[in-house]
Amino acid sequence: MVEIMTMEHKTEMDTKLVKGLVMDHGARHPDMPKKVSDAFILTCNISLEYEKSEVNSGFFYKSADEREKLVKAERAFCDDKIQQIIDLKRAVVGNTDKGFVIVNQKGVDPNSLDALAREGIVALRRAKPTNTPSL
Repeated sequence: MVEIMTMEHKTEMDTKLVKGLVMDHGARHPDMPKKVSDAFILTCNISLEYEKSEVNSGFFYKSADEREKLVKAERAFCDDKIQQIIDLKRAVVGNTDKGFVIVNQKGVDPNSLDALAREGIVALRRAKPTNTPSL
């Protein structure tokens, strides 16, 4: 499949044929690689960020310690999913020089992006569902 995209502020002389896949999302962390070749690609539709409930609800805390416990529990839930992805990357890639890319249809919070960047994983968040069949 070939898709022609018009890019603003570019001329016809800037046209290039790319043999591969081009996503219109960039890595969302400055420490993530800008270019990845010969990579394993994980496509997923999971939330890697804290989500507020859709129902109006409130929590009443008896102490600040109680609130801190709730915050840690919410963060631990996201951290566990990120650690599972990092473990998968280590198992699949091993000691090779191949890359690892996550294309997620939902969000990825800044703490999770930081953990993924430390492992050399490129994370693309909020990808369109129409892009995933191309992978």
